[in-house]
Amino acid sequence: MWRATWKGLIGHRLRLALTALAITLGVGFVAGAFIFTDSLNQSFKTAFDSSTSGFDVQVRPVVDPELTFAGGEPLDEALVDQIEALDGVAAAQGTILSVGQLIDQNGEVVGGGPPTFIVSWPTLLPNFSVKSGERPDADGEAALDPDTAQRISAEPGTKVSLVGVGAPEEFIITGTASLEELSSFAGLRSVYVTLETAQRLTGQPGQVATIEVAGEPGVSVSDLVDAITPLLPERAEAVSAQAVAEQNAETFQEALGFLNTFLLVFAGVALFVGAFLIQNTFRIVVAQRVRELALLRVVGATRRQVTRMVVLEAVIVAILASLAGVGVGVALALLIRFAFEATGGNLGDAPLTILPRTIVVALAVGVAVTTISALFPAVQASRVPPVAALRGTEARAGNRSLRRRAVWGFLSFALGLALLGLGLFVNIESERISEIQLVGAGAAVMFIGVAVLAPLFARPAAAAIGAPLAARLTGRLARENAMRSPTRTAATASALMIGLALVGMTLVLADSIKYTTRRILEDQFKADFVIGSAAFGGVGSFSPEVAARVAALPEVDRSTAARFGPVRAEGKTKFVGGADVPVLASLVDFDVIEGSVDAVGEGTVAVLETTARDLDLAVGDPIEIVFARTGAQIFEVGLVFASETYDTDFLLTLPVYEANVVERQDVQVLVALAEGIDLETGRTAIEAAISDFVGINVSDQEEFQDQIAGQINIFLAFIFAMLALAIVIAVFGITNTLSLSVIERTREIGLLRAVGMTRRQLWAMVTGEAVVVAVFGAVLGVVIGIGFGWAVVRALAADNEVFLSIPWWQLGLGLVLAALAGIVAAVFPAWRASKLDLLTAISYE
Repeated sequence: MWRATWKGLIGHRLRLALTALAITLGVGFVAGAFIFTDSLNQSFKTAFDSSTSGFDVQVRPVVDPELTFAGGEPLDEALVDQIEALDGVAAAQGTILSVGQLIDQNGEVVGGGPPTFIVSWPTLLPNFSVKSGERPDADGEAALDPDTAQRISAEPGTKVSLVGVGAPEEFIITGTASLEELSSFAGLRSVYVTLETAQRLTGQPGQVATIEVAGEPGVSVSDLVDAITPLLPERAEAVSAQAVAEQNAETFQEALGFLNTFLLVFAGVALFVGAFLIQNTFRIVVAQRVRELALLRVVGATRRQVTRMVVLEAVIVAILASLAGVGVGVALALLIRFAFEATGGNLGDAPLTILPRTIVVALAVGVAVTTISALFPAVQASRVPPVAALRGTEARAGNRSLRRRAVWGFLSFALGLALLGLGLFVNIESERISEIQLVGAGAAVMFIGVAVLAPLFARPAAAAIGAPLAARLTGRLARENAMRSPTRTAATASALMIGLALVGMTLVLADSIKYTTRRILEDQFKADFVIGSAAFGGVGSFSPEVAARVAALPEVDRSTAARFGPVRAEGKTKFVGGADVPVLASLVDFDVIEGSVDAVGEGTVAVLETTARDLDLAVGDPIEIVFARTGAQIFEVGLVFASETYDTDFLLTLPVYEANVVERQDVQVLVALAEGIDLETGRTAIEAAISDFVGINVSDQEEFQDQIAGQINIFLAFIFAMLALAIVIAVFGITNTLSLSVIERTREIGLLRAVGMTRRQLWAMVTGEAVVVAVFGAVLGVVIGIGFGWAVVRALAADNEVFLSIPWWQLGLGLVLAALAGIVAAVFPAWRASKLDLLTAISYE
């Protein structure tokens, strides 16, 4: 049986290549996701190791482990001298690192990708040095990392501007600097200045964020920590440099975990689509080899041996395809790396990291998916009766009734629907199973159910879809070919169905969010202008000086800055906002559920209605909120509110927010003009007042709506780029099936050519069949996508006001593109069919 398996593979190399293609693409995405994120993690680890190589101990604020990206309580700069005076301490240095804004010599904000950091010059790092020019030693001087300097064409003497918490300040670039072998700190833009300059820019005079301590030779780290600890204030700690590097690397790896998960989700989609293609391919192959398999049964092969032979073929194909998939993964990781660096990221000069785990997982996934997909066709193959070989027919083995298919299909669909509903509408209190996992499992089982049921209505659907083609003979033949084998038509269409279903669901969800946003803003948003960052995606922070200048304008009646930051409450990560609460309540949709707007002040907090319900809070109840800066603070609930445009969990007044949060930059400024001031006059006054702040948008309500829609469209573009792989696999699936179908119908095609069909007509027939199959899959996908989109919108509407909106023209465009995909998929099979030798085809068995 081993020799028979090997001969079968070698004798059908085209079939082998077509089958392996789907596995290779799916496995390639899995391998690419692991390779890229492993490379990114290694880049950060290298950077953090280098950044702590020049000192032994770091003194830092104590911050809740879940709030590591928020700033802790700054340290008094006087502590640096106290630590440096200790026995065993060789040197100590205070450091500032804070987010800022860099404006290049052309007056443009250097944006996109990672943020820009203002960093005080790190004198204790031996691996950190000047790469060109000189070190900045005076106020008004700055150095850049080499990547940023190259990006903006900055040389020594170039003038740029920096923005911290005040007005923009002009600086002269003195040179470039970085850690050894790193042209930037893992892609982050860094501007190096003196400590005094950094303190002024970040609004922290006489303070530092951390203190780095180098011990004298022979002094152990533990002795240094013991000596430093008695000097520290309550919310500060001394830790080893090695622990700092490990914790920072681990924090960034966890933060980047979402990226790996995101990529692996799409890899899973690609593999799921590929599984349909693999199963369909093996099923067709088995159907074509009925006589061959029956002859094996005649000469003594058992059913188990036939099953084993087909499965063994699948395993061999899977191993070869999975190994090729690792190579595709490397290429895909390079492509992702290129896109990452094009948006401002940087992995340094380190090569891509390929861990043994990546190869093992790729092989395991590829073999498992292929083997499971081939198992059912293998069982079918074992049921081929030996008499089939004697009859010389290609009768199908083990035909099952449509009734059994209907039962199993409806059961699968019902189970998937139950899992989907459980994930969307039921709050699962489990650490092992999350709602998103249930939604994914439910969707997958529903897809299987629909795929099982599809043959029941594939024939009438193909007849209806192919009706416009029936005016011509080739069109009638194409429709009949699609109708002749409803199981094959449905299986071929299933791969495209999954891709279009996910696209349809995403379109419905995005259009519903955009429609809901417009309705809420039109009906309830009362601000005349929203001032925000013009950074990529509209996300970014800016100096509070902007809000101060706007508030001072006579054209402005009232305004408020808005800030956001992470906190912890009841063991959960939540978000807190800071604003002038009465002004905010007058400018956005703001429903008072319980309490009073005026009750929010020192010692009191406003709580979003859904958060209050989740935490079982009411007005007058105490709530402990954990801040990165000040730790656990007790507030009394003074207001429970509902808002669709400002749905942060907790809301504090700006003075209380500033007292508990280090970060002082604003995210938005909401503005209401004075009575009698029109929009154009108000815009002119605001833009004139903040003209020296670049990268700031002043948007009226309509423009603000367009910005939100633009952010959603950016997200959509990224999603569709990921889903494109599933669509590509689906198109290959149609190509694969049609190619195998051409092989199966070689004699039939020869007879058609013998009675006068031209090659052009043959092309038209095969193309028409592909279009029918593709549109059938697209229609199924769009219908399911609308259903999934509705379910997700309903789930979101349980906690927020979300209105269903279906983008019919975009979904219609999807159907048209599916038809075009069918035409593309038919190119190779049609070409191959047209090249068949007439006499060889007629004599084909």
